[in-house]
Amino acid sequence: GRGRDRVVVLTVGIPAVAIAGRTTIAYVRFFADGARAVRVPVDLAVPAIPRVRITPTQTLRGARPGEGFELWFEITNAGNLRDTLDLRVDAPPNWNVRFTTTAHFVMQPGETINRSLRMVVPLASDIGDFPVTLIASAGLTERARATTIVEVTNLARSSQRSGPIVVLGAASAMIQGVSTRPVET
Repeated sequence: GRGRDRVVVLTVGIPAVAIAGRTTIAYVRFFADGARAVRVPVDLAVPAIPRVRITPTQTLRGARPGEGFELWFEITNAGNLRDTLDLRVDAPPNWNVRFTTTAHFVMQPGETINRSLRMVVPLASDIGDFPVTLIASAGLTERARATTIVEVTNLARSSQRSGPIVVLGAASAMIQGVSTRPVET
């Protein structure tokens, strides 16, 4: 018989958690008069979407000069591909920051890990707020960053710092024939 052109529409829902790459999602059978059916695969190419999230367990932490402490960060591969990451830290240069475990690792899609940093505030440190930023990169591409502010205070010098002074006073006032009323200043 005569060849007839027909259009076939195939609608496919792709879940948000679909892994990047090419995969066969269906097979279509084509029939023609007098010929054997032909089975053809339908492939779907899911684009790679890299996404990394870093969440500090503390966004603000106090410390004193000479004190050593640890900061924790939660790292999540929120993308749809296996990602190889390298971590680095942006912190005051004389704080001797180091990772407690490897800073190079591979993460599967949906995986979450925790990493910590150990550091020591130098005895001669100034007081004030200092950012400590954890940065995750894949090769030369930065994927995510998160910062914890370390507030360095010195108890011996804290009384010398300028700032507001709050004095609270409480009293009660009486007027003859009227109930007592509290007064706060």
